[in-house]
Amino acid sequence: VADFTVGNTTFNEFEVDIQTTVTGTGENVTGTENISVGFNFSNLAFENAIGDFGQQNLGISEDTILLRLFETATQGHFELINPKIKFIVDNSFGFPVDIHFANMKSINVSTGQEYPLTGFPPVFSVNSPAAMGQTATSALELNTSNTANLSTVISPVPKYFYFEADALSNPGGNASPLNFIEDDSKFRVRTEIELPLEGLAYGFELRDTVDFNFNENISAVQS
Repeated sequence: VADFTVGNTTFNEFEVDIQTTVTGTGENVTGTENISVGFNFSNLAFENAIGDFGQQNLGISEDTILLRLFETATQGHFELINPKIKFIVDNSFGFPVDIHFANMKSINVSTGQEYPLTGFPPVFSVNSPAAMGQTATSALELNTSNTANLSTVISPVPKYFYFEADALSNPGGNASPLNFIEDDSKFRVRTEIELPLEGLAYGFELRDTVDFNFNENISAVQS
């Protein structure tokens, strides 16, 4: 166990006592003599760490969600009454996180058109576990109540839903109680799309290929 607070008086420091023996050469002391001491750690393997880890960007940038309902669609129009997009986060790091969404849109691969989502909540606050070995789960649901046009961006049978985001630890500043990290801590973001078939559709066209096996005797077949 290493304490880097020097008895709760500072942080990221520890005390070292150095004893040295100087062997003279018989020359006079000029006052410019010096001793240099260097330290380094190597091959460290931490089981856990407790402290204030500050505000760090956790590296979430962008991702896409495949809309399987429209995966093989080439054209059409859907008006769904109650579509939902859920972001579910499992956090076993001992600090809270804010996810900031910057851009959300659906993409129709066949036409190349993009349909931006507007009015969505810009921040998703993720809880932290109370103790080591635990996982806190937080969820954000986007629906027609907290977005301006979710039904509209789903209407043109898009193949993908795209989003950009960044995640910031300790969004409120210095943490109390202290943060913790374990060697197996994880921050996992999952997404779920719900498209209840309640509404209307027209001009819906699919294109796909299927495996075909003809097991009959075809020796007498010319074409």
